[in-house]
Amino acid sequence: NKYGSTEEGISSLSEFDYERSLDYFDKGRKFRWWNGELYPMFGKHARRHSIRELAEKERAYLEWILSKDFSEEVKTMIKNTLSGVFPKPPKS
Repeated sequence: NKYGSTEEGISSLSEFDYERSLDYFDKGRKFRWWNGELYPMFGKHARRHSIRELAEKERAYLEWILSKDFSEEVKTMIKNTLSGVFPKPPKS
């Protein structure tokens, strides 16, 4: 059985090989990849506008992120995006 033995119950899941999700850019899961573009998962632009679109049309929103309590990983990506260096999607 792919998911473990039903006789062993949930303990059999410990043998299941979980893969790290490459769908998310950051550990906090604030940004997610879709079709090669990165999207915020929070706020008024959640799942609607890519980081690239925000850099072109809503720079103030990205600058706001820099002033808030986000991880250094996210802030570095935002700074790069504002400079025209966009994140590259992970290789699957």
